[in-house]
Amino acid sequence: MQDQDFDTVIADLNDASLFSKLDLSNIGSVLILSSDMGANKCATINARKAYPNASIIARASDASTKDELIANGADSVFIPSRIVSNNIQRTMEHLESKKHANAIISILKSIGDGTLAIVVHDNPDPDAMASAMALKEIAKSININAEVLYQGKIGHQENKAFVNLLNINMEHHKETPLSDYKKIALIDCAVPGENNLLPPDCAVSIIIDHHQIGERDIRAEFIDIQPNVGATATTMTKYLQELNLPISAELATALLYGIRTDTLEFKRNTTSADLTAAAFLYPMANHEMLNQISSPSMSTETLDILGSAIKNRQIKGSYLLTNVGMIRDRDALPQAADYLLNLEGIGTAICYGVSDNNIYISGRNKDIRVNLGETLRTAFSGSGSAGGHAESAGAQIPLGVFSGASKETLMELAEEAVTKRFLEVVGFDVEGKEEIEEKGERKEK
Repeated sequence: MQDQDFDTVIADLNDASLFSKLDLSNIGSVLILSSDMGANKCATINARKAYPNASIIARASDASTKDELIANGADSVFIPSRIVSNNIQRTMEHLESKKHANAIISILKSIGDGTLAIVVHDNPDPDAMASAMALKEIAKSININAEVLYQGKIGHQENKAFVNLLNINMEHHKETPLSDYKKIALIDCAVPGENNLLPPDCAVSIIIDHHQIGERDIRAEFIDIQPNVGATATTMTKYLQELNLPISAELATALLYGIRTDTLEFKRNTTSADLTAAAFLYPMANHEMLNQISSPSMSTETLDILGSAIKNRQIKGSYLLTNVGMIRDRDALPQAADYLLNLEGIGTAICYGVSDNNIYISGRNKDIRVNLGETLRTAFSGSGSAGGHAESAGAQIPLGVFSGASKETLMELAEEAVTKRFLEVVGFDVEGKEEIEEKGERKEK
């Protein structure tokens, strides 16, 4: 301290009269930084008595010492070992992200004059679309051509607004052979053929996702699956930062909205990485556009499906299941599930309907005992495809030979295939357990 031209006094921190001997009447802050924890405690007590309005910052060796210092008047306490470990962890995460970003660049450079296919899951959501936009921007930065491909339908009102307002360019994949593309990237999904347009044996070069995939044998030149973050857009934001690429207002808006929606406005599966990415994107995003995306009008079909979901609900314990019938807009299912999860006593809401030769299932969950993604995967992956988060998941089951059956037969088939199988997997004893059942009106069983 003397070397830095500070006024210094050599004294004993345990001396109760120390502070009264010093002319520090206008002091605003006191830093107590010795390596002697007993002396720090004594100095904290004496400093608080001498300077009741000052801010006291003290050094502790562990959590127990920290609690003692706070109890004795310290306003803020730091533990040097934790600061060092946190810095080391941040450095390791930075190096890992940088290594991953450089690996992606290396793969993209190998494409040369070819084209990269960026494949997102069927009926892509904002997180998938924003993440695909980010990868396309990374490819563009090294003059590599890329196309975003999907199949299915963008039906959710917010998703439609997201695409239209941000001018997102995606190709609805129909006839272009995948062999026309030099490399393929899977974004926000990880298994070829599961809720995406790729055949199950398709060779994939890049996989970037944040969903739990269970015990799957995933193969690609580059794989970055981070179930510890709330959105794939968070990972893509890190890559853009590591590569020091300029981010347009449209891309920042898309990525921020993707993080917001997949974390349910930072209330679901949110980590410090998601918050850090959102804070980085926030000043660059177009907030007027965000408001427009968040407040779209509701279509008549969505309203009808929501009405059917309410009317046809069946409640088994804390599980609500509802068959909404024939649908054109499968994106209305998660909206209905979100709404029904707010009912009193409901921990899990499952909505399903029939469209395009498939039974589509969407679920929402707030019961900490249930991992909905794993539950749907266990229940339906043998007869179709399923997966997702602990709190939100989906599945689809091909109708096969029943696709030409009557509407009544299809509804009965859907009810049998979904309700019975789901309840079996969660261990709900329909036959032997007393239950409250709702279907239009309540009745005791």
